[in-house]
Parts: sequence; C-alpha cells; structure tokens
Amino acid sequence: MLGSKKSKKQDTEPRRKTVDNKYSSDGRRVFSYYSSRSQELETRPRNDTLDQTVKSKNRNLRYIPTLLAIVVISLALFYATLINTNNPEIIPLSENSINILKNKQDYQSSIAQIFNDDFWSKSKLTINTKSLEEKIKQKHPEIEKVSVNIPILGRRPIVQVSPAEPKLVVITSNGDFVVDINGRILANLKDTPEEKTRNLFTIKDSVLKENKPGDIIFPESTIRFIDDVKFQFEKKGIEIDYIELPSVANELHIRTKGSKYIIKFNLAGDAREQSGVYFAITEKLSEGSAIQPKEYIDVRVESRAFIK
Repeated sequence: MLGSKKSKKQDTEPRRKTVDNKYSSDGRRVFSYYSSRSQELETRPRNDTLDQTVKSKNRNLRYIPTLLAIVVISLALFYATLINTNNPEIIPLSENSINILKNKQDYQSSIAQIFNDDFWSKSKLTINTKSLEEKIKQKHPEIEKVSVNIPILGRRPIVQVSPAEPKLVVITSNGDFVVDINGRILANLKDTPEEKTRNLFTIKDSVLKENKPGDIIFPESTIRFIDDVKFQFEKKGIEIDYIELPSVANELHIRTKGSKYIIKFNLAGDAREQSGVYFAITEKLSEGSAIQPKEYIDVRVESRAFIK
C-alpha cells in the first residue's frame, strides 16, 4: 500500500512540473493549456490598440474638409491674380486725348497683343507695368504718355493714354509725316485722317531719307524756331506759302504767298529779330525802291539783310 501511494505521488509530481514548465525532465517540450492560452492572448491585439487606430483614422477624416477648403481658397486666389489681357480698357487722359491717328478700337487690339506677347503679364503677381508702358510707346510713337494700371479686385487692365500733339507735316523724298513739337515722327500722313492735319503747316525737307514713325528728325529748337517765325508772320497778316529746310546746315527758307523769292533764316539766330529785319526791308521795298529781290532776301546776319 505504501509503495503504491509513493509511486502515485512520484507520477503526479512530474506532471505538475510539465504543466508549469515548458520543458519536461528529459528535455522534450511540453504544451499546456495555460501556456498556449497566454501565447494566444499575447498575439491577439488588445482592445485599447484597436480603439486608438480607429480614433486616429477618424481624426484624419476630420481634416479632409479643411484640406478641401484650403485647396478651393488657393485656386480662387490664384484665379483672382490672373489678368484678362485680351480686353484691356483704354481710357484717354482727357476727352481730346485720342484725337489724331487711331481710334479706340485700334489701340485696344494693338495693346492687347503687347500684353499677350509678354508671358509675365498674365498674373498680377508677376506683371511689370513699366516694361509694358515702354513697349506701348515704342509701338505707338504717337502716344506721349501711357499708364498701365491693374485693379485690385477686377481682372481687366486699365491703360490710360495721352497721344502727343501733332505740330506740323513734313514732306520728304521718303514720304510725308506728321511730326510733334519734339521733332518726332508720329505717323505717316497717309495713315492720318485729313481733318486731323488740315490746320497743320507744312515744311519741306531736302535731307531726310528712310525715316519711320518714332524717329526724331528735328531738334526741338528747330520746331520752336519755325513756330516763332510762323507766329510773327501771322501777326503781320502775311500768309506763308511753304517752309523748307535745305541741305545747308542751320538754314531755313520761307516763301510767302504771291512772292517769287525766298527768305533765308538762320536757325541758330533769333527768330523774332530776323523776322523784324525782313518786315523792315519789305516796307522799304513797298515804297518803290529800285532794288527788288528776284531770288532771295537773306536775313541770316544779325540786323542786316541781303537782297538778290
């Protein structure tokens, strides 16, 4: 009896060890209910981890409307910076600004082309208004002043223009031109409406060749000299037939209506003084002087006149 109890005790002891330990006494691995259960629990994800994952996904989903709003606002701001270069608004600086060479529609299409040829003018952020103003004046020399303005809210550029005032018509061997007070060619006479040049006085030039709109053909002093002489003759009621700039430097020729001779002026001298000398000579000639001019009266020398 004792032997049997002892053997049973011996049999049960290793079994407990087998259950508690992963390996038996002989080195073989023994699986027990508790060890496999614990391993299963270790490999199975915990509930709190799952909750965190779900919460993280929900949190990310909440950002989607915000991101969409940012994208929409960004696109709207980008669109607001774009400029409609196909239809610039042309505004004269005064009611009579666009008064000589082209109508408003011609300026609009031409300036729109200048905008479209400049890649950086498509956006308010990159447009260079000063560069565009110079390009407009280069293409349209008849425009004296130009200002390009970009509205803050609108997309249509505003271009204010002030064409130069035409002063005279110049007849040359290369064509006939309209010239401003600065001596710059504004346009070809044939491209200018007749009613815009009807009251301009005409001069002939024997030197100019191969000129084009935008070229400066006279110094401003020459234009002012001619203007002063014309004013003096108008005060005396003497009508000028034509004015000519010959090939001789600083020389100006004038022929009056009905006369057979020319009057020689010096552009480097004083216009009023030389005109006064001419008026004094003609008064003496009208008194029946034996000397009558056949070719010219030369008043280029100060306070003197020469007749031929």
